[in-house]
Amino acid sequence: MRMKRIKLQTASQKCCLFSGKGVEGTVEGRRVGVGSVQFIQQFCGEACSTPQGSAANLEQIASRLHGEGCMLSAIAVDGKLVCVLGLKDSLRKDSIEAVRLLQDMDIRVCMVTGDNESAAHAVAAEAGIGPEDVYAQVL
Repeated sequence: MRMKRIKLQTASQKCCLFSGKGVEGTVEGRRVGVGSVQFIQQFCGEACSTPQGSAANLEQIASRLHGEGCMLSAIAVDGKLVCVLGLKDSLRKDSIEAVRLLQDMDIRVCMVTGDNESAAHAVAAEAGIGPEDVYAQVL
């Protein structure tokens, strides 16, 4: 992983940015990580679990949110998962129309995104872009 140090405008004493993955730091004496579910699983190690239970529960949450077309971020404090965020892109009406107009002119429209496969395909379907023209998890 590529590491870059940044200075935050908070009480963080140490902060490391892992480009495209997440950030970890010490805030008020507590070790905090924010980033992708995979990054947080590495950050927490074997102890990574949801407040309700096991790491398997985290996988179930991630699977459900991915199935809804969400991109995930998570927050852990002192090695314990405290939050999973499901973020979903929404298309502007003019984006959908632009795709249709390009396709009407026989121009192939592709979607290239850093989002996960499920989220990418959900947004592409809404825009009228076929699954064969979706390139996901491009970083």
